[in-house]
Amino acid sequence: MPAKLATAVLALCMLLPSTLVLGNTAAPDPQRHQPHQMPGQHTHGSQRMDEGIVWAIDIVPPAFYLEDGQLSGFGSDAVNWFINSIGHHTIKVLPLPRGRAFEVMHHANMSGDHTVCIPGVLETPQRARDFILSKPVFSQLPVSLIIKADREPEFAPFLTNAGEIDLARLLRNDRFYAALEAGRSYGLIVDDILRPYESGKHIQKTRQTAEFTTMLELQRIDWFLAYPIEAEHQRKSANQDGMIKSLPIAGMPETLDARIACSITDTGRHLVEHTDAIIADFPEMPWAEGYIELLSPDDAKRYRALVLKRQASQ
Repeated sequence: MPAKLATAVLALCMLLPSTLVLGNTAAPDPQRHQPHQMPGQHTHGSQRMDEGIVWAIDIVPPAFYLEDGQLSGFGSDAVNWFINSIGHHTIKVLPLPRGRAFEVMHHANMSGDHTVCIPGVLETPQRARDFILSKPVFSQLPVSLIIKADREPEFAPFLTNAGEIDLARLLRNDRFYAALEAGRSYGLIVDDILRPYESGKHIQKTRQTAEFTTMLELQRIDWFLAYPIEAEHQRKSANQDGMIKSLPIAGMPETLDARIACSITDTGRHLVEHTDAIIADFPEMPWAEGYIELLSPDDAKRYRALVLKRQASQ
């Protein structure tokens, strides 16, 4: 990214005593981890280590949103939980679109005089080369097929033996109308399945994603694609009583594992090491409770079962 932009972003962080105020959440066990110090206070290491540590947050509801000047949402609770657990550094939280945040991180790699981290990053080979990645800090249900719950039997012919949707088979049936977000990537697996069919007359592309659950309720469409929590948030925001159902898509992983990515600096390595220690101490991921509470009852049950399955296999 242009050096001027990165410098401006970091200058903003340094000028403000606290870039964003985070909402309150339960503190971790003080016997295990020291509490986070407010900006301007230092506990461990030199002041040099505390300079320029930024966590870049992409404001995307329901994970993150601003309310009365505070960063709120289940993602905010999780971020606050970790910041309260990391007492070695002063961390400033900055709202920054994901693409720009990656550019700032690249600049931090080159300059080496500040550290930028992004919570909630999915691992790719390129990101593993460019940044320091923590162990998985959070798992979420992947993009799924969203339908009206009372119409689930109609989709039975498109289910595999494992109870997952054969998306290609469904797309070949033009009696089932769908809405897709224009310009959105649903991930490599789903994008590859969609590509031969996305220009079909039964596929509507639009950016009015907030209306997808309404279109579903009015039976203008039969299904759409979204993260389960994203769809449930849309339904509740539209004050709809009708329940929706998310069906897993064949070929997709059961969950997507998000990590904390930091620029390649000594401080970045230390933050990731500390994060990994916290994850090891709390395998039950108490910071994920806010996510579970916002899922539909069926999805919450499925998510908890998947977490237990993973814990049993470790």
